[in-house]
Amino acid sequence: MIRFRIDGREVEARPGETILAAARRAGIEIPALCHHDLLRPYGACRLCIVEVRAPAKHGRPSRPRIAASCDYPAQDGLEVSTEAEPVRAMRRTAARLLLARAPDAPRLRALAERLGVREPFEPDPHADGCILCGLCVRACAEAVRAAAIGLTGRGERRGVGMPYGENHDACIGCGACDWICPTGILHSQADAAERFRRAAGEDRLCRYARLGLVPGAVCALSYECHRCDVEQMMRARFGDEHPALGAERLRRTGGATEASR
Repeated sequence: MIRFRIDGREVEARPGETILAAARRAGIEIPALCHHDLLRPYGACRLCIVEVRAPAKHGRPSRPRIAASCDYPAQDGLEVSTEAEPVRAMRRTAARLLLARAPDAPRLRALAERLGVREPFEPDPHADGCILCGLCVRACAEAVRAAAIGLTGRGERRGVGMPYGENHDACIGCGACDWICPTGILHSQADAAERFRRAAGEDRLCRYARLGLVPGAVCALSYECHRCDVEQMMRARFGDEHPALGAERLRRTGGATEASR
């Protein structure tokens, strides 16, 4: 095990584990909006930044640096501060920038208030509520393995969507992107349901059949999933975790079903 300190407290980490993962396992809160423990780190929201100081070399102390804890590997002897004033100030700035893009997102507002931020910078006139965290894109590619959506455009036109702004056949309508979105701006599941309602025959497979969880099941309820026994079974099996991510966790752990976000 790797041993290092966070805010003066000794913490253990597994080889290859990040500061954020080790901190959360130790019950130390570090805010983050663009992170999920089943997906590769992305470092987009910048809320998980910490101050890190490497062990002294040749008797000379190292200089502290600011780093994203979601992508910084834990190291023996590392000193980490989650509450240094430069860290707190930079988190508040990041929160104001994110609020400018999604001022009505409840989860973001609650997190910002915990950081002491109640108002954003001047609202972004081009913002649509998406904070470009990339969670939906990574979930679609890494957990669902569909890669139906991606980050599109540049600068002010940066956003999330399917190629050329049209429905893509790779989308299986699983809803993982909607579920994982921290601002609630996506409605991909509703769009996919409308598309599948117009399909016929085997194309009307249950979305969980498309995920490989209920092989061969065909939707008989016109994709009104709230009426479906299969939907209730999936909710009972995976709890608050979306079935696509729950299935990925099962694959990795060999049977554990406890949700962890």
